[in-house]
Amino acid sequence: MDYNIEVELQDGKQGWVQADFIIIDGKPGVIVQDAVIYSRPDLLTKTGKSFSRLDIVGVKGEQNGFIEIAGKRKDGKWIETGWIKPSNMSLTEIDVAVAKYAAKAMLIEDKTKQAEAINEILGNSDLEGSVFLDELRSMVSPSELEEEVLEDTEVDTTKSATE
Repeated sequence: MDYNIEVELQDGKQGWVQADFIIIDGKPGVIVQDAVIYSRPDLLTKTGKSFSRLDIVGVKGEQNGFIEIAGKRKDGKWIETGWIKPSNMSLTEIDVAVAKYAAKAMLIEDKTKQAEAINEILGNSDLEGSVFLDELRSMVSPSELEEEVLEDTEVDTTKSATE
C-alpha cells in the first residue's frame, strides 16, 4: 500500500513525499567506484547488479562491514536496495553535491553548454576537494578550460598606461 510521509527540509519548507522515496534516519551518499550489490551483508550473496560511479544513494545502516543502501542505478528503472562495501562510497556533502550537479550537466546534449556546466562546477570553490573533480576536468577539452580561465581573468586593455 502506497502512502505519503510529511517531510521538512533543512530550510524549514514542508511537504509530502511518497514513502517509497524516503529512508527514515538515513543519510545521503554517493558511489565513488562501481559497487557490486549484495542481497545481504555477506560476500556469498553477490547479485548480478551494481551501482555506478556518481550514483547517489540513501544509506540505511551498517552491518558486518557492509553498508545498506537504496537508490536508482544508472542502468536500473526502479529504486533498489542492497548492501555494498564502504570503500565504494563517500558520505561527504561535497561529493554528493558534485555528483548531483554532474548528473545534470551530463544530461545537456549541446557539448558547448555541457562544457560550460562542467566548468561551473570546477570553478565553484565551495566544491573543492571532491573526489570527482579530476574526472570532470578530463571531460572538458583543454581549450575549453583555457577559454574559461581567460574569461575569468580578462583585463581591460582600453585604458592607457598613463591613466
